Amino acid sequence: MTISETRAQLAADNSLVGRELCDAWTSEVDRWLAELLTVAVEGSDPTGVALVAVGGYGRAELSLQSDIDVLLLHAGRPDIGALADRLWYPIWDARLKLGHAVRTPKEALALAADDLDTATGLLQARHLAVSVEVGEGLRQRVRVRHFRVAIGAQHEQPHRRMVSLNIGGFAWRGNTAAARAPGFQRQVPSSPPPAG
Repeated sequence: MTISETRAQLAADNSLVGRELCDAWTSEVDRWLAELLTVAVEGSDPTGVALVAVGGYGRAELSLQSDIDVLLLHAGRPDIGALADRLWYPIWDARLKLGHAVRTPKEALALAADDLDTATGLLQARHLAVSVEVGEGLRQRVRVRHFRVAIGAQHEQPHRRMVSLNIGGFAWRGNTAAARAPGFQRQVPSSPPPAG
């Protein structure tokens, strides 16, 4: 069964709704992407390559119409472009929406230091395939870096407080623009950020 047929089957199953549907679709996409990456690295050394889910997909909140947001991490492979093509083209051929990037861990950290969307996406990263050390290593380094920044810059950069909420286990969801409101304070997980 193709991934498109699997998605159609899940969409037709009226017993699956809400979180259960997201869990089922996320699980199917996880399995499929792991298979695609295994095929993409076939015949070469898979060391130093990892596929990581980010954003809503990283949180395992993938709905049937969601973008599949992934990051292909590598440790400076000269053949990474060809490997990425072998991974991305089957996804595009299946007509699924793909949000993707190819980076070294160092590049990902540098971008996360200056870009809130990248930082929050990486804070919720989830390893999918091949090198666990590369995928989980990046996530831990992002958490440590942004925790240190959040502690030191809480009053200067309000968005850093929102990042620190994710690090502290309070991964609330909502409009990040509201997190930039003056006077933003730590909220309990069930409370939305104050309207700004």
